[in-house]
Amino acid sequence: MRLATRLLSLCTLAGASACTATGPVNAVPNLSITEPENDTEYRAGEPFSVVAAASDDGGVAGLSFDWDVSPDPEVDGHTFVSETEAELYFDAGLPEGEFDIAVVAADYAGETGQDDVHVIVEANDAPNVKIQQPEDGEIYELGSPIIVEVKVKAKDDDMSAITMVWGGIAEGVDEAPSTPPDDGIIIFYVEDVPDGKHELVVTGRDSGGAAETETVEFRVR
Repeated sequence: MRLATRLLSLCTLAGASACTATGPVNAVPNLSITEPENDTEYRAGEPFSVVAAASDDGGVAGLSFDWDVSPDPEVDGHTFVSETEAELYFDAGLPEGEFDIAVVAADYAGETGQDDVHVIVEANDAPNVKIQQPEDGEIYELGSPIIVEVKVKAKDDDMSAITMVWGGIAEGVDEAPSTPPDDGIIIFYVEDVPDGKHELVVTGRDSGGAAETETVEFRVR
């Protein structure tokens, strides 16, 4: 029995005139996960946050938060606390599987509030990247523009969510797009390539971090 409850009982036995005041009653912290919804699906490696709305008569700043992920994914999340919320952020996502994520808020007196959510993490397939031109081993005449043609096929994302990273002769070329068009076909020219052996390197990376890289080598003479 807490002290405040015991004082109320004594006052009742002695009569109302025996007591004029009681100590404040400590409220249990209020805690509710607002994001994500239960059974939300993510892809392996996709960043996401678990957000819990919190309130307490002593203020959220006075609460301590304890997060638990089961089964243990052996991946650390980053925790943040504001005036109204507590957040657990997985910047590298979670591995494939199903996880229960629970949070417990405790106040200075040891009173606790808690909530949990179930999430499903599915396998993440990297986008398919295929260099159509130049062909591996192709020979160009000096002064000829090099046609770059790349075909990208998205598996888990819209095209707009895929990031293209260019290397070799396409590195730093303004015409090399940072995302593929809706049809996935990228075409541009690279001019003033000197004689010698060269390569084109291209990587397509989705929003979950899955990536595929292809390289071809060719010669200018």
